[in-house]
Amino acid sequence: MAQYRSHTPDTPSYTKRYLTTFQQNNHIFFEFRISKATQMEANHQDRELRELMVNQHAQVVRHTTAAKGRQQADQDRLQRFNQQADLICQENHFNPIKMHYLSYLFPMYDVLGPY
Repeated sequence: MAQYRSHTPDTPSYTKRYLTTFQQNNHIFFEFRISKATQMEANHQDRELRELMVNQHAQVVRHTTAAKGRQQADQDRLQRFNQQADLICQENHFNPIKMHYLSYLFPMYDVLGPY
């Protein structure tokens, strides 16, 4: 929309609708835009959680079936994944400079909300 050579009176409303849709779905990009510091923190957190789980399982009676062991491993893996995803969502943002420039396109219209 921003690259159109001319605009109609409807163009700002289209732009606002497209940007609103983008804002509602930009969480998709979080896992692909991880800073080095966030990735290092997530790896550190994962390592600590893995060690904690190993210590907890070492204290549990070793007479468990293979099925229960696989089920526990799946639960642990899911817990580690969810914890890492939470950290990434808290620490990351998707606010490239091009998104800021869009606020200058139609200044008379409130095209962009807060990012």
